[in-house]
Amino acid sequence: MRYATQMENLLLDILRKNQQVDRVAVESLLPGEWEELYVLASEQRVAPLVWHRLKQKQLDYPVPRDMAALFQAALRQNTLRNLGLNAQVCHLISVLDARNIPVIFLKGIALANAVYESIGLREMNDLDLLVSPGHLRVVAEMLKDMGYRPMNDICPEASGPEGHHLPGFLRQGCAKIEVHWNIANAGKPYSIDPDPLWQRAVPLDIGGVRALSLSREDLLLHLCLHASYLHQFYFGLRPSCDIAEVIDRFGEKMDWDAIIDRARSWRWGRGVYLSLYLARELLDAAVPEKVLGALRPADLPDGLIESSCRQIFTERRLASGVTQPFADFVTSRSLTDKMKILWRRIFLTRDDLALKYSVPSDSLKIYAFYPRRLFDVMGRHKHNYKKILDDDPDMKSFIQRKQILVEWMEQGDAGGGSLKLKVES
Repeated sequence: MRYATQMENLLLDILRKNQQVDRVAVESLLPGEWEELYVLASEQRVAPLVWHRLKQKQLDYPVPRDMAALFQAALRQNTLRNLGLNAQVCHLISVLDARNIPVIFLKGIALANAVYESIGLREMNDLDLLVSPGHLRVVAEMLKDMGYRPMNDICPEASGPEGHHLPGFLRQGCAKIEVHWNIANAGKPYSIDPDPLWQRAVPLDIGGVRALSLSREDLLLHLCLHASYLHQFYFGLRPSCDIAEVIDRFGEKMDWDAIIDRARSWRWGRGVYLSLYLARELLDAAVPEKVLGALRPADLPDGLIESSCRQIFTERRLASGVTQPFADFVTSRSLTDKMKILWRRIFLTRDDLALKYSVPSDSLKIYAFYPRRLFDVMGRHKHNYKKILDDDPDMKSFIQRKQILVEWMEQGDAGGGSLKLKVES
């Protein structure tokens, strides 16, 4: 793949399920190169899957013993961790069922149990679940009763005007739980009505306990949305692996016409096209040509694919904390615009501040939280902003690529004119 380094290309060759790898190239790797491959796979959060592929392709024999032990440990530890997550989910389901609260499990937990060949192949940090907006308060209180605490002392009771999930809930020894009321951010061109997702939901078996998952088409579309619109491809190769695995798992059962229709009606066409194209380009995902042809935007800029690939291989530590308002602030050339962005981020509405800091919106105490909001915003972004002040080329290029992708994708399927692409690789 012309956008990647030699080691990145080797990683991609190994991950491609149905592609043979150049055995001579693998056998000739030096110990230091195997270590480089392991570090890259770990950064991309696909180390368990890489070891699985090496064994499938009978290429595990050239791996140095110490590196093989690291790969094996990654798979073993992730399997144990995911089995523990299953136990956590089963307990959660029992509590939800007792209160007659339906829930759809999203992304990682559904993929590990119903899509990947074995539960340990898909790494995940947290548990994502979808509930109806009317159940948000009940579920938040239920989690607190179970010993989970809202992050940063946040205790929201209803969905806000933006976003699509409550702040995470934490409990010692358990994975973070994110409670969603939608899969797409409100107030964006790509926001949707979540009700049809419930109508199309399908059964999901988690450790022998019955649950719900998105339909296969909605699951694939959600993965595309998450990779493109929500994270501009800087979550590494794992999302592309997810997309490739979903397509491989469901094969001819996938209703591609429904995917095209929903991508268009939801105005997700650009992000879905990019996500599917990259999964095919990088991992040989079996995306039908007719789908890419139907979704390909007329104004696809030269260099956008390459820019998206570079986002995928961007170091996660570099990308962490770069929110869209921060990127807007950095790229704005007008001092007035910068002050407007800062003002909007600090001086939230009373309702938003109440949700953020768990204080009644009609209380005079709420005004005392504006200084705290300033402190929180400055603290969150100070390290990345220092990199901007130091003229860090990697940070500047990452933010440029992020802005270009956001601007182009959020034009929507009915979007306007062409976009000039000028990005430093």
